[in-house]
Amino acid sequence: MAKLLKLKKGDEVLVIAGKDKGVTGKILEVDKAKSRVLVEGVARVKRHTQETTSERGVKVGGILTVESAIHISNVMLVDGDGKAIEPIGQHKIEPVSGFIGAEPIAFVENRLETVGEQQGKLLQSY
Repeated sequence: MAKLLKLKKGDEVLVIAGKDKGVTGKILEVDKAKSRVLVEGVARVKRHTQETTSERGVKVGGILTVESAIHISNVMLVDGDGKAIEPIGQHKIEPVSGFIGAEPIAFVENRLETVGEQQGKLLQSY
């Protein structure tokens, strides 16, 4: 499933979860189909490749340390000043301060609903 991502190659991101939490780095690659990004200096793993000798006698291969892809929900976009802008890939219900008549309202999936409408949906589902 391809998703609309706000991230692109070259963006500066902050890792907010995992063993490299708190590290910032540039995005090297974006995989939209798997919702994963490759971040410079983050999630480094050892890759064992066959050691060979090239035509000139140079050894190629062995144990290499390379970056591994992490999920987009584990990174947060950072602006030029190093301040975090927003988490990516998060779905949440955010309360909105305000009232319609006597009922408080809530922001649900990009539209406003009153608490009464939410409770009515719950009762209908039973």
